[in-house]
Amino acid sequence: MALKTGDRLGPYEILSPIGAGGMGEVYRAHDTKLNRTVAVKILPKDMTGNQERRLRFEREAQAAAALNHPNIAVIHEVNEHCGNPYLVMEYIEGKTLREIVGDRPLPLKDWFRLSIPIADGLAHAHKNGIAHRDLKLDNVMVTGENQVKILDFGLAKLLEPESLDHEQARDLHSRLNTISQELTRAGKVYGTAAYMSPEQARGEAVDHRTDIFSLGVLLYQMASGQAPFQRDSQIETLHSIIKEDPKPLHEINAEIPIEAERVVRKAMEKERERRYQHADEMATDLRNLQRDLDSGRVTVPASTVSIPSRRTPWLPIAASVVGIAAVAAAAAFFLGRGERPISATAPVPVTENSTVGVVGFETVGDPADTGNLNRMLMSLITTDLVESGGLDVISVSRVLSAQREILPDPGSPFDAAVATQVARRAGIGRMLVGQVGSRGSQLFLNAELVDVVRGTALASFTKTAESEAELFALADSIAEEVRRILGVSGEKVTQPGFDLAAALTSSPEAYRHYSEGLTRLHQQSFIDAIEHLERAVQADPTFALAYYRLAFAQGWYGLDQESVATLEKGLEHIDRLPVRWQIVYRASLDHRRGNEQAAYEALTELIESSPEIPEAYYDLGEISVHSSRHYDLGKVRELNERVLELDPTYKIVLFHLTDAYISAEDLESAQALVDRYQREDPDDPAVRGAEIALLNARGEYRKVIAIGLAMFKRKERQALGRIASAYMLDGQWDRAYEIADAEVRSSIGFMQGLAYSMRAGPQIYQGRLREAAEDLELAAARMGNTETQAFGAFFHTRRALIFQAAREYRTAEMAVRDAIRIDPYYGPGYF
Repeated sequence: MALKTGDRLGPYEILSPIGAGGMGEVYRAHDTKLNRTVAVKILPKDMTGNQERRLRFEREAQAAAALNHPNIAVIHEVNEHCGNPYLVMEYIEGKTLREIVGDRPLPLKDWFRLSIPIADGLAHAHKNGIAHRDLKLDNVMVTGENQVKILDFGLAKLLEPESLDHEQARDLHSRLNTISQELTRAGKVYGTAAYMSPEQARGEAVDHRTDIFSLGVLLYQMASGQAPFQRDSQIETLHSIIKEDPKPLHEINAEIPIEAERVVRKAMEKERERRYQHADEMATDLRNLQRDLDSGRVTVPASTVSIPSRRTPWLPIAASVVGIAAVAAAAAFFLGRGERPISATAPVPVTENSTVGVVGFETVGDPADTGNLNRMLMSLITTDLVESGGLDVISVSRVLSAQREILPDPGSPFDAAVATQVARRAGIGRMLVGQVGSRGSQLFLNAELVDVVRGTALASFTKTAESEAELFALADSIAEEVRRILGVSGEKVTQPGFDLAAALTSSPEAYRHYSEGLTRLHQQSFIDAIEHLERAVQADPTFALAYYRLAFAQGWYGLDQESVATLEKGLEHIDRLPVRWQIVYRASLDHRRGNEQAAYEALTELIESSPEIPEAYYDLGEISVHSSRHYDLGKVRELNERVLELDPTYKIVLFHLTDAYISAEDLESAQALVDRYQREDPDDPAVRGAEIALLNARGEYRKVIAIGLAMFKRKERQALGRIASAYMLDGQWDRAYEIADAEVRSSIGFMQGLAYSMRAGPQIYQGRLREAAEDLELAAARMGNTETQAFGAFFHTRRALIFQAAREYRTAEMAVRDAIRIDPYYGPGYF
């Protein structure tokens, strides 16, 4: 329906044509009622060809007209003239974004000035249930006052038929060589090809995330002057959108900070689950980056040292590829960071902060990182960098602690868009960041080494492994690449040729069970931890580190003799460990054998020479809480705080650390500790145990009992002793006895000894002194491991007090002698 100057559509008098396109003809018109200039868009007549389409058109048009945002062109009216539907819209004088951009990159300041309002406009529309579906340079205008306006919101939806011909529009891949012409036929694929999302190009159902992809394309084009997927024909363009990655932005425009490139790349993820899920998230990232640039916290790259990327198109990562439930400490036994400064002669610029840290890897095709491939690679690469020496390396636990502060959901998978924020929070000067995925059995890793201070990419590279069996070699090769780029070689490497597989294990299955066992151990889920760690040593009988962790879990569960036997069995394999870790291993065995003085001296000397080894502080803390000779709750507090500083995932120390705070009547610190870990995971058994200890100390016994009942239902037994104490102190002595008696029947080893002592408590309150004394004697007898001899002395001393109260002085004296015999260093200050 062509109109000419002077024609009328109701109160609208046509002044001049503006343009025409696939969505209709546009005219400048005068609104004679309100005396204003408007734009009138005449839409295709078949949009209201039947009653169903008419109703749908009216519904969609009304929704689009309801949008009210400064960055969206307003729709004033929806109507028909001679059977032709038309829209009356806000008239905007200015230039389209295409006219502004042309084929040259925008200055960075203008890039931000225009990008953020577009994202804001999209966010508003999406919150109101409207997607644009045809976002492109031509549909964004900038007024003379630099006001950004998005045009044609919702029109692509209005132009779609009720359903697509799926035989012709669903699967691009199968049609490329057969019916590719059908793809570009009018009415089959909607939107402008170069800006389509992959799902749009395949003819699939789309949602608001298709706009986010299109916005990523817009931002890429504004930053580079090039459309990332534009090819010679429409079919080639659509193929590129679905199958190809665009050229890295920094290779086209060196002015673009790496953080800005990550925002654009995340918006253009092929899989919509990996994109920004909401436009306001993208707007926030753009604002934060603009602020950091303005404040100087991020700088525009002056130059970029780059190894050309050989990116391979990613295919979905196989769920079976190393299904490792690793946590921060998957290789934490090695992750103590030495104080080795990088040489000033490194071939890359030395920044104000020369530390190195592995910030993380997005897992392509597995957005939730169900296989925990990211965590495992972080641990393995960091281990290699630490053990080889020559670099000041930030630990994985510190990086993950920074991530928890940055990400709104602590359980969120790694997101490269926040990498720089995480690096700054963790104190990293040069960060390793990237993506990891698989094709069949082959693993791929695409990584960048970035100067965080300057915002400059020092290098990018791609590494591959033919199968999961080569995972350790892959981590080795990445670490070697980082050392090469930073010029750390020769004499600067303290352990040349360090071999991850040789130090740990060459078996991915063994490492998978080891990592899962370590997670369970720090949650105090000892049965599960033992099961996984036993399977680790079965898969690799030479896995020294797995023996160490297995003994750890067995000891906490009460299998004291088995714990010693496990360490002795693994002793013949500790030569594969670095020397300082051999010291930790031997000290742990000495402690369990009762040679605690040797263990204490070795560990004290070790933390002076290698001050960032969590295990050394932990083992010293265990000696300081269990040994009468070295008993010092103040030191326990200091040592365990240091453990959490080095490795925040080492939650098993919450048990003794909470008690140390309570003993010092520092309930404020205890509460702060509980609050910190409850924010991360309130259902973690170790966290609940600390919470129960604090509630008991405050006399809030009913709250403890309520938590205890919930734990019983879940069959969790980690804090039964504390719960029994709450019942007892609340005067529910029968219930306290019932819990303790059940624990006596179900526990083993020295844990059964603790259960006997637990059962003695309510019996004393009930006046059943003889039974209580018998239980305390049984408790002392179960403390067979010399590591727990102080407990035996403690229980005999309590027996002596009972006999003294009963005026059985001779028996009381014998009980005291038993205490001295078991532990000559035991004194009244212990416990």
